[in-house]
Amino acid sequence: MIPLFSKIAKWPSWFKIIVFIYAGLVVSGLIVLSIWIAVADEKPEKTQTGVSQTQESETIQTSQATDAVTTSVESGTTSVTTKGFSNAATTKVSTSATSKPTTKATTQVNGNIKLYSAPSSMTSSVICKVEVNGKECFVYETNVNYRRLSPLGNARDVLQLEKAPVAIWDMEGKATVTVTLPDNIIDSATVKPLSSAIKTNIKGKTVTLVISKPGQYVVEFNNSTHDALHLFVNPLDKNPPTQSSSGLLYYGPGIHEVGAVYLQSNQNVYIAGGAVVRGWFVGSYVNNVKIYGSGIVDGSIYPRYKPDGYGSAAHPPIQFSKSSNIELDSITFLDPAGWTVNTYHCSNVKVNNVKIISSRQNGDGITTQSCTNQRVTNCFVRSWDDSLVVKAYEGNVRDISFDNCILWTDLAQSCEVGYETRGDVMENISFTNITVLHNFHKAVLSIHNGDRATVQNVVFKNIVVEDAQMGTGDGSDLLIDITIDDGIWSKENKRGQVRNVIYENIFVLGGKSAGSRIMGYDSNHTVEGVCIKNVMIKGQKINSLSKGKFANNQYISDIRFE
Repeated sequence: MIPLFSKIAKWPSWFKIIVFIYAGLVVSGLIVLSIWIAVADEKPEKTQTGVSQTQESETIQTSQATDAVTTSVESGTTSVTTKGFSNAATTKVSTSATSKPTTKATTQVNGNIKLYSAPSSMTSSVICKVEVNGKECFVYETNVNYRRLSPLGNARDVLQLEKAPVAIWDMEGKATVTVTLPDNIIDSATVKPLSSAIKTNIKGKTVTLVISKPGQYVVEFNNSTHDALHLFVNPLDKNPPTQSSSGLLYYGPGIHEVGAVYLQSNQNVYIAGGAVVRGWFVGSYVNNVKIYGSGIVDGSIYPRYKPDGYGSAAHPPIQFSKSSNIELDSITFLDPAGWTVNTYHCSNVKVNNVKIISSRQNGDGITTQSCTNQRVTNCFVRSWDDSLVVKAYEGNVRDISFDNCILWTDLAQSCEVGYETRGDVMENISFTNITVLHNFHKAVLSIHNGDRATVQNVVFKNIVVEDAQMGTGDGSDLLIDITIDDGIWSKENKRGQVRNVIYENIFVLGGKSAGSRIMGYDSNHTVEGVCIKNVMIKGQKINSLSKGKFANNQYISDIRFE
């Protein structure tokens, strides 16, 4: 070592300085690298994934593959893997209902978004403020109804109306959404549907989340359904019309009080984002009509009943009768004065990405009556009456499908066939890939045959009920209900039949452990051929009438559990 130090001592001073600086940089780099490795090994902070109620721990995994279900029970945790949903995601529902908020920031993402200014006479909601990718998004308010009692059928009903916030925008890619509650500290936040698996970051009165694709979402705060924020995110329309033209009726941004609009064949209607149309659209004996756009049809200014309080003044915003090749796309319907989307004796109907929030008597969401070949996809319905319903009025029903829809049923049934069944046959009806966020009143999946029809070939498949609160108020605590009966809606003296019904991959995640019902009418009017396959209520598989708490009678046969 001494000869080495002697050699170093003979180096010029300037060279010694360079060597010492270089050695210092090497040592500093090693220290920084060690610190970086130590930090990287630390576990990340927890963020909240949507959970609003105490539920059994379950995992629902969904993918594009079809028709495969596996169930495992491990260490007190039930994991259900369900293949066949169009919205691939994983949702974990833990036994701890409320996670502690985190102050970890969400990285800003830069998708292509399009926000719309509301009409100048309207004021953004006082319930919450919303920003999308750092830009303020207007928040509408609309009525919702918390009364859980069947309506009297006149204006003497005492409705429990509250305001609910609604934000609408178009998007391609991802968006960072920041929600602020001016008057409330946020202890927990849940994004529904739970299958979206959207995490939330909470700090005080603000929650931040990232939405990765268009769809319909609900954000619930502090384990409550009150003041829940509805987010309606439409796909980006890259080439929208900007004015009326031959065959096109255009409603631009602003309020349009139009009353009744009578449509003609080969006519389209475009309701632009930022437009609020107050009126209703009527088509009778028309063909090739499309109503579309990111705007709103608002029924709030129209009364439900006439001045005497008894006569109906209902104006469903969409009324098509004896028409064909009808299409609805992307419109939002708020506070209709009665039914919302109503088709009667129509054929070849497409309803896609329609959003509905109703709060008044007979506020059904999407109603099809004696129609053929009607397809409903990617819709959101929050309704104060049946959410999705198929009826027969003096005519047969064939080939009706509802797929990939999100429901919130404040009153009555979620997915209903009946009670009006005044046709010879109602067949080939399907409800698939449906998520029921909440049902507060009557059966989730029902067939009510009140007239003469043979109802056959009905499928309920891939249904998730996140919160089963059926039986609230004067409701019935039923998950499945098949009944042939002479009810208050029956108009015919003859009763019908129910044949070949499938319930497959039905999952109740939380809420009540509801019962079910299968009841025929008499020995000549029976329910036959019902397959109940992989029905799980809060982790328990239903494999018998007794385990499913099915009310039943002697007029049913061939009820199979798999």
